[in-house]
Amino acid sequence: MSKIVIVSVNYGSPAFLEYNIGLVASSNVDADYSWIVVDNGSDPPLDTAAYKNVQIESGFAKEEFENGSYHHAAALNKAVGKCAADFLLIIDPDFYVLQENWLKHTAEYMVRNNIAIFGAPWHPRHHQKIRYFPSPHFMLINTRIVSKSDLDFTPELDAYGNRKRFLRSLQLPTIMVSLLTVGTSWDTGYRVYKKFGKNRFVKIGLLSPVWDKRISDLDLVKKFVCQLLPDRINVFPKKHGYYTGDNPIPKGVSLKGAEVFLFEEQLFGIHFRNCMNSERDISEKIRVVPELLSKIDKTR
Repeated sequence: MSKIVIVSVNYGSPAFLEYNIGLVASSNVDADYSWIVVDNGSDPPLDTAAYKNVQIESGFAKEEFENGSYHHAAALNKAVGKCAADFLLIIDPDFYVLQENWLKHTAEYMVRNNIAIFGAPWHPRHHQKIRYFPSPHFMLINTRIVSKSDLDFTPELDAYGNRKRFLRSLQLPTIMVSLLTVGTSWDTGYRVYKKFGKNRFVKIGLLSPVWDKRISDLDLVKKFVCQLLPDRINVFPKKHGYYTGDNPIPKGVSLKGAEVFLFEEQLFGIHFRNCMNSERDISEKIRVVPELLSKIDKTR
């Protein structure tokens, strides 16, 4: 049994995942891990022949599902059912961790602090998504605390779509629609959040998103409104320390829209969040990673 099993879903752009598999291998040379990839379809096909610890599982046809989130979740659920390990890591193909030996370090951090689920929350710019809980972009689960049988990544998106359509039918200002849909898009992983997000006996750990937006940057009226509004209808998360404005990315590095996450105030990883790109876009985004690695100190 591997100490850590990594799970990813391949769909659309295999170059992101192929690069990530190589990056993880080179950054975690002493780690005991294996990788399960559920292939939901890509052209060209995924090539992992160089890595003996990568297992490919057939996925699902997109036409079987009402949208991409359900397609993705079905693949995750299939992979989880095949895992046997102390730790289970769900990671997007285009979420790149930039530290050395991070598999070992994060697992040890979780054990040391009795954390059940650790990872990257939805970036706060996605105000309609769930807050204060790891997303399936990067979610590390201690299976000695959380049973696999309790993991269901199926989203519940119907209520969000209906709510948004209704609010728009009222011809409300865009800002009002935004405020009234905060946290209502119950995307992939929502059922995991519903079961564990508010369970006081299950400890959660989070990476820190980097976001340069602040209430203090708003005009006087918007600032006053956002300071008064409660978290549940505020586009700015109000929990102290949830995100940081301190960006560690070296000057001159273009991130091509990637989101940045810190761990213990150090650069941890970047996430591009969209695998459906042209070949040129994919190449440009992947090139960001070695450029960053050449300019940062990866030691902890």
